[in-house]
Amino acid sequence: MANTQTYGFPIFAADWIPEETVRSKIDKDKANSEDGSESSSTTSSRSCIVLAGGGGDGNSGIPNVIVICRVDAETNSLLEQPVGRLVVTRLPYRMAVHPRGGGLVCALPESCKRFDWEDIMRPREGEELEEVINELEDVGQQLAMAFNQEGSVLAAGGEYRMEL
Repeated sequence: MANTQTYGFPIFAADWIPEETVRSKIDKDKANSEDGSESSSTTSSRSCIVLAGGGGDGNSGIPNVIVICRVDAETNSLLEQPVGRLVVTRLPYRMAVHPRGGGLVCALPESCKRFDWEDIMRPREGEELEEVINELEDVGQQLAMAFNQEGSVLAAGGEYRMEL
């Protein structure tokens, strides 16, 4: 299959994010690169995708992660090196990206947690980076999630009920 990329973990959730959300990290990486020779037309044709998944709670040796990857729209390809990577304790099964740049929410086995883009782009070792959403704590695994257009309401559905 053409234009594929592997990142070393099973992917359970994927969504597009506006590159402006992570632009400062991309620009910083470009400035720190050895040649920094990307043209502005190439850079402007890129967008980003966020992926979540992993090996679960077992001892598979595969970490549970959230990664942000760049997509080159001109070549329709994923770049090999993610621009952000965060290892998380529980497996993120589903996710919803906030439509106004407010990070993302992941459905974990028993609850949902919110992650900021900054935490994924620049993880800090040993810190608890995710924020538990109180209304979705201990509700079981959510199978579907989506924000409304304004980003003011998150809908999450489990096996037998829907939460707003």
